Amino acid sequence: MAGMNSYWLRALHALAVIVVASGSAGYAFAQGAYPSKPIQMAVSYAAGGGTDVVARVIAAELSKHLGQNVIVENRVGAGGTLAVAHVAKSAPDGYSIGWFTGGPIVLAPITASSLPYDVARDLIPVSQVQTTDQVLVGRLGLKANNIPELVALAKASPGTVSMGHTGIGTAQLLAAVMLERMAGIQLNQIPYKGEAPMLNDIMGERVDMGLVTATSADPLVKSGKIRMLSSGGAKRAHLFPNTPSMAEAGFPNFDANSHM
Repeated sequence: MAGMNSYWLRALHALAVIVVASGSAGYAFAQGAYPSKPIQMAVSYAAGGGTDVVARVIAAELSKHLGQNVIVENRVGAGGTLAVAHVAKSAPDGYSIGWFTGGPIVLAPITASSLPYDVARDLIPVSQVQTTDQVLVGRLGLKANNIPELVALAKASPGTVSMGHTGIGTAQLLAAVMLERMAGIQLNQIPYKGEAPMLNDIMGERVDMGLVTATSADPLVKSGKIRMLSSGGAKRAHLFPNTPSMAEAGFPNFDANSHM
């Protein structure tokens, strides 16, 4: 991760897109009317998380417009690269598409020694779909209610405050590293296969905190199962207008919001 800065964190999120295997358009049209059968949409994270929820909404709308079912398949693992590899290796006929965040298509090619796909060669971006606020949430028993208190706690006990992330090569891991470097702290980073299992462990007090989508955090915060620590971007999250942003907490270059 040496040399990484806030530019890469923004780029990692900004390039999250729907993709298809390279050559899909020409192949599909050559075979006649498209689509003539169901389409498989590979999602790089576990069911129930923010990425999965939005993917299912989009899949339902695509099904209506295309007249064929768009079936979501959660292919988790290896920081999302398993799902990307599945789409990249599929027949370029337009019937295997992917819903990915930026981790496996931006960060992984930079940090991984080898990958079973080449983003530029094997994939075609189709569309950026939405902007999603990210928020930093913590377990109820965490002795910190905001970023200054969190930084003080982490400095008092280096390596003991745990932060979940969604795997090697993901935006959440990069965000954790950025927070460490900007704040001068050391965290205990815990990998998960998606934000849903990470949130379960935050609610169960097995991990201290994690960066998740605001839509996933909203019902859990309102029901008193987890606590808000900060909005994850330079501005306050729309769903949490009373929670200060990272910029307000003294980190103006920290922006973990995602654009899918």
